[in-house]
Amino acid sequence: MILELIGYGLVRDSLLLLRITAVGVLLYLTIITARKIKETELISATTGFPIFLFAFAIHQLFFRISIFYSTGPLSGATLAASILGTTPFVIDLVVSIIFYLGMVIPIPLTELDIKLHSPANKSTKFPYPLTLIVILGTIILTPIVVILIIQTKLLVPISMYFIFIIFPFLIISVKYLNSFKNLEIVKKKKPTPLFLTGFIIAGLSNFLNAPIMYESIGYFVPILSDILVMSGGIIASIGWNRLPSLSELEWMEKMERLLIIHSATSLLLFEYDFQEADAQNTENIVDWAHSGSAIGGIDMLLGEILATEKESKGHIKEIEHENKSIFFNQGIATIAVLISSGKSEEFKFRLELFHLYFEKRFGGEELRSWDGELDKFKEADELIQQYFK
Repeated sequence: MILELIGYGLVRDSLLLLRITAVGVLLYLTIITARKIKETELISATTGFPIFLFAFAIHQLFFRISIFYSTGPLSGATLAASILGTTPFVIDLVVSIIFYLGMVIPIPLTELDIKLHSPANKSTKFPYPLTLIVILGTIILTPIVVILIIQTKLLVPISMYFIFIIFPFLIISVKYLNSFKNLEIVKKKKPTPLFLTGFIIAGLSNFLNAPIMYESIGYFVPILSDILVMSGGIIASIGWNRLPSLSELEWMEKMERLLIIHSATSLLLFEYDFQEADAQNTENIVDWAHSGSAIGGIDMLLGEILATEKESKGHIKEIEHENKSIFFNQGIATIAVLISSGKSEEFKFRLELFHLYFEKRFGGEELRSWDGELDKFKEADELIQQYFK
């Protein structure tokens, strides 16, 4: 018996406390990740991950506790069964179904989100292949699992569902993460390795609960399991929260380049490429040092012209040419220029905020008498991460 291996009393109660702590961590992460839902649409991948975390927490609370409290009065399933007037078998079955649905529901939510908001997938004729696979797989597996459960009177056959669902779940997760692969901001935050590493670490906890593991290392199994669940959940959630929603991806993908030009000399102080060179569909490599000077000169020329007009502040704010938009923001000693393939109020807000803190960090009024040294402006990458996230 497992209880004979891990003991009673203080040891067992300590394991119970650790398990409750792990469940509490998962529920806390559910709340933290669910806060992002208000930034996007309810029917989206942003909703899917909190659903998975919540289902995982329920599974940890009931099904896992009943493993090493299987004959005791404090079994999660036994306690719930006594309250609800049913059997531990039914409780474990319901909890398994909840966990399975927690892995299934994010799949159609994510595929729909990708279809609606990822420019690369909007033209896909049938954007829900994994959803179809999950539906068909569930239909095929259900009679097999039911027959095996009836014959064995055990829930072990239900693990067939989880062996099946893990592959579509991982595939849709990677597909969602790959939607951001052309954004330098997202790549520098490295959310994909964090999310996948955390997911794998948390998933390893499932393999520790085999009876052979209890026979090998005893009560260290639930200790290691809970540590893996907590650490994996935290790492995956950190990676997930570093991602923008796919609805934000639409405006983020339109940003191409940011330039900071010295107003007095029209020299380029800083530039940042938001997209990989091969993702911009440009045939020619642009010399942005000279282009920045030209743009600065245009602003100065038009500034003098516009300054003669009433109610004009003397500087251009925006230029449109074919499918390109150029946004200007005038500072104390520099001009911030954002080049994009579309328009968005988000551009203007973030450009103004970034430019304000750029000048504050690099000298403000002192920039008027800039000495020509460029290396210090490389630190502006940190501001990009902060204000264009």
